[in-house]
Amino acid sequence: MQEWGTAVLTPLIMKLEHFLPLPDGDKEWLNGLILRLDEFPAHSDIIREGEISAGVFVVIAGHACRYKILSNGGRQILDFMFPGDKTELHSLLLRAIDHGIFTLGPTTIARIDRDRLIGEIIDHPNVTIALWWNALQREAILRERITAIGRARCLCTRGPSTLRDVPAFEELIVYDQRVVRIPDLDALKHAAEFDGQYLHLDGAPQAVRDAVSTQRLMP
Repeated sequence: MQEWGTAVLTPLIMKLEHFLPLPDGDKEWLNGLILRLDEFPAHSDIIREGEISAGVFVVIAGHACRYKILSNGGRQILDFMFPGDKTELHSLLLRAIDHGIFTLGPTTIARIDRDRLIGEIIDHPNVTIALWWNALQREAILRERITAIGRARCLCTRGPSTLRDVPAFEELIVYDQRVVRIPDLDALKHAAEFDGQYLHLDGAPQAVRDAVSTQRLMP
């Protein structure tokens, strides 16, 4: 098997360690799961909606987006994928993927050995729990977006008079040709009623850390 080095999955590992530190052995195991690296040019499909899932992959460099095809043939972007983001583990259970993934710039992905991941993850409780957290965080992000869409629809339904109550976002988001500048991030968060608690970046509770430590000490 080709050796990819010990740092290919660093973007994913850094993301998982927001919740729980990973021992060096877990990091080596994760990097050892890489089957190959694939490079895609900008504006190309990594996978199309309806295709059979080829397993789990991690974005290593570049950026992409998940999307759905609309009845008129257009794309509805669902979310964006940056280095460290991965496809969902439960996609392994599906016969076909229910959305497409499209590159927005030159993008490199690492494809993961599905059989080893399923068969060996039980021996790596820190990784298991961190991946659970990562999946829950993604669900929380989607709930937050659904809430935002609902508020926007309500705003449109109530008519123009409501717009007078909306903060002057033009002062908080400055467009200069193709550059977007945010002069005061805290003010923008306040105006948008942003609460980052849904991202769950506080790390694992002590009870979880203790449970994992106990599990690792068991023979």
